[in-house]
Amino acid sequence: MVDSDRIDKLIAAVPPALALRAGLDLGIFTRLGGSAMTAFSLGVALKIEPDRLSRLLYALASIGLLEVKHGQFRNGAEAAAFLDASKPAYRGGDHALLRELWGADLLTAESLRQNRPAALHDFSEAGPEAAAAFSRMLAPGG
Repeated sequence: MVDSDRIDKLIAAVPPALALRAGLDLGIFTRLGGSAMTAFSLGVALKIEPDRLSRLLYALASIGLLEVKHGQFRNGAEAAAFLDASKPAYRGGDHALLRELWGADLLTAESLRQNRPAALHDFSEAGPEAAAAFSRMLAPGG
């Protein structure tokens, strides 16, 4: 008998990955550092509406990147080690590249329909600024 477990796992993997990318993009893990903050205080610090931020914080807690106790959020062990930009083992700088690559991945079907790239990464005619910006996105993972 065939089931849909593989499909269900693939679908379920997307929201946590996007929550991670959003947390990196907003600088949540670095702002928390070694401290604990409420959604309100973190929202004020990041200039983000706390009620909206709270949903992302709880999503990050549900996947183990943040811990929450008595309404205070702090980095989980992996986030503290790898997602805080002040740490030497920081791996979060890839978030800009992930946005670019995942955005292109979302256009795969459109590229096939049009028989041409829908997300073009052609630097043959790009100026030095565009090439430098893309290179900066590659550097954090290098």
